[in-house]
Amino acid sequence: AASPAVPAQAHAGAARLGKRQVQVRELLLAGHDNHAIARETGLAIGSVKNCVSAIFLTFNVRSRGELLGLFGS
Repeated sequence: AASPAVPAQAHAGAARLGKRQVQVRELLLAGHDNHAIARETGLAIGSVKNCVSAIFLTFNVRSRGELLGLFGS
């Protein structure tokens, strides 16, 4: 069941993320920038940017702030 603190939109989007996208989303929610995410995951910066864009599309947000707001952070 969905937690009342996290909107249904967040749960629905999370179910569509791949393993790498989940990892990047968690680092985004922890406040990491793209370069830190690239270092942490071993991805190229371009791959991180593509992953971040895909995450934003999945959750229908336009910024890190909106993503944080969606997850109540």
